[in-house]
Amino acid sequence: MEWSESAPSGGDTGGGGDTGGGTPDGQALYEVGCLGCHGDPAQEFPGGRSATQIQTAINNVGSMQGLSYTQAELDAIASYITSAATGGGAAPPSTAADLYNVMCGACHGAGGMGGSAGSVIGATSDEIISAIKSESAMFSLAGSMTLLDIDHVAEYLNGRDGSLPEGSVDNPVSGADLYGAYCQSCHTTQELAGTTEAAITAALQDSTNVMSIYSSSLTVSEVEAISDYIDTENSTSSSGTSTGGGGGGCTLNASTTTDPTLPLLLLLALGYIGRRRLVAVRS
Repeated sequence: MEWSESAPSGGDTGGGGDTGGGTPDGQALYEVGCLGCHGDPAQEFPGGRSATQIQTAINNVGSMQGLSYTQAELDAIASYITSAATGGGAAPPSTAADLYNVMCGACHGAGGMGGSAGSVIGATSDEIISAIKSESAMFSLAGSMTLLDIDHVAEYLNGRDGSLPEGSVDNPVSGADLYGAYCQSCHTTQELAGTTEAAITAALQDSTNVMSIYSSSLTVSEVEAISDYIDTENSTSSSGTSTGGGGGGCTLNASTTTDPTLPLLLLLALGYIGRRRLVAVRS
């Protein structure tokens, strides 16, 4: 399979954006030609966009110059963007195939067979996560796809499809808040010192781990934020080590602690030595 930073090309959907009555479907056209780079139109274009603005961007933005739309299609896309910006929005995907089409299909083609970017048939969750973190054209997905979303897409690319769970979660924005919401009830930051982002991800994706219930809530970038927060909290301390979340989650090594009586014994010893020296001087 191949991952590529190439932008989608060819806005002509071959009828895919036509509702059947001759009127272009602006949402379908946007999802195929625009969503992969621009994401949610309500967030990307809060003021809406006109057909003229869209065509101007196609003419002048290098990564968009492969797109080609009729005036009716431009009008339909502009109408959809404006509707989304004013609260219309798009219906959420209901199957893994829908999720793939919305998040990946614009570049990787129908069924993962390849488009402007290469074929991704057979891609695993780990490979998708790696691509999201390394391919600049996919960076935006780090904040929009949960780990469970990625698992669903991987299952679809490996010949399995199914309905997606309903509902969404509005997460806090900072690593500290995310840690407080998802980790603090069971873990301390000192206990998790040294736990890597990969280990947290593995624990979330392990169906035998109680943490897997959060895989539908946390995105790749949010897991990274939690890991960064744990590192920051432990940056001034060198105590405590950990290993990854194999099997049941994070397995932590016991840290070495200092016997609290040792400082007292040291002080007593120094006092005794000082007393002996003082007696020796006086005699």
